[in-house]
Amino acid sequence: MNDAENGDEVEQVDRRTFFGAKASYRVMRNLGPVRFDTTIGADVRNDDIHNELWNTRERVHLANVHNNDVHEVLGGIFINEEISPIRWLRLNIGGRADLISFAIDDVGGGTNTDVGGATQFSPKVSLVLTPLERESAQLDLYANYGHGFHSNDVRGAFLPDPVSPLSRAVGAEVGSRAHLFKRWDIAAAVWRLELGNETVWVGDEGNTAVNGPTLRYGVELETRFEITSWLAADLDVARAGVRFYGIGDRPASDDGELIAPGFTQFDVHLGYRHRWFDVALDIENLFNGNGGFGGCEDVAFTPAYPFTARVTATVYFD
Repeated sequence: MNDAENGDEVEQVDRRTFFGAKASYRVMRNLGPVRFDTTIGADVRNDDIHNELWNTRERVHLANVHNNDVHEVLGGIFINEEISPIRWLRLNIGGRADLISFAIDDVGGGTNTDVGGATQFSPKVSLVLTPLERESAQLDLYANYGHGFHSNDVRGAFLPDPVSPLSRAVGAEVGSRAHLFKRWDIAAAVWRLELGNETVWVGDEGNTAVNGPTLRYGVELETRFEITSWLAADLDVARAGVRFYGIGDRPASDDGELIAPGFTQFDVHLGYRHRWFDVALDIENLFNGNGGFGGCEDVAFTPAYPFTARVTATVYFD
């Protein structure tokens, strides 16, 4: 497409170190028959990213296209108030304010540093009715509405047609959930999600292309049954396809002529919880499947996670 002599092979390098923290404080109080449950908190995450893109031939470097160091800090503060005027009714009102700050160093092309930032406030509200609450059966009916965001590649903020680092999302959901016999969970929901914009990764250029706003809506069903205290089974069904630790066949092109085959992925979770700490081991893609689609000409795709193991430890101070 771009180089008839050497071909269009590219090599992408993405090395990153990230860390963060989250803290919250919760207090409950009663004012007459009304219960107030207040949670306030903050979280922060720092990412240091080194990104390179090379034109290559037979895995040998020919020319450097991008060589960037990206530094990002995303922090937010939040508050949520749960009000229960009567035992079977709960109202949640909350919001969070987020700030992203970033700097981009062009390592390969000079000493230029681009600096920027963005902020957003995201409100939310939800209403929960519990018409049935017994030891062997509990039923909740709920409605949610709230704002959120997805973060874009911050390098897009300095393109000729700049992209907002934080793209607003507006979502709503109505549904029900039940807990039966102390071990069976069932849930059903109708949802809608509006995104201010979406970005698509362009691997050959090493950057993102911006699409316009999108609207998604659908129906989702899920169930979980605890067979024993250490073994459980899950099943999810969505309008966009059927998933049982996987995803069904889906279009690989806008016109639907190309179909990416479905695949099944197995994950493993093992954990132990004590009164004041817990540890867990999560393994994604246990059998290292390839995601069911290898791509083709003019169709970009995101490969599946390779075999990935993650260890998590949590300490409780209360």
